[in-house]
Amino acid sequence: MLAENYRLMAEYNRWMNSKLLDAAGQLTQAELKRDSGAFLIQFWARLTI
Repeated sequence: MLAENYRLMAEYNRWMNSKLLDAAGQLTQAELKRDSGAFLIQFWARLTI
């Protein structure tokens, strides 16, 4: 059962990463590199860490 949970979490992670990268692909370079002013740094920096 534990192995099945890890497999499910890995599938979800792959799916969510794909959605995140698809969404990021819709942004301009300026939008990616803009300081959001939130606790997160630039979106671009988060993608490249």
